[in-house]
Amino acid sequence: MDQCEHIKHALKKQLEATFIHIIDESALHARHYQHPTEGPSHLKMIIVSPRFQGLSRVERHRLVHQFLGPALHEGTLHALTFRTYTPEEYDLTL
Repeated sequence: MDQCEHIKHALKKQLEATFIHIIDESALHARHYQHPTEGPSHLKMIIVSPRFQGLSRVERHRLVHQFLGPALHEGTLHALTFRTYTPEEYDLTL
């Protein structure tokens, strides 16, 4: 299982996510200083979870960072951007 699939699996389990889409943009940053040689370093994600219900955007981001924080602090992930939706909110975007 590659790192993106591992992240997706962990978030689905921890956040009870119904949908996660990950775009690995690491190749766009390959010449940056201290770019890791292996694995994804720059990810863009959409995360849909009922656990976001009633949470502010900041609270949702804190929840996601609770699970991805170690990878950010270890230097595995350099940049992470994401949008969070409840299932009802995501249905409105379609």
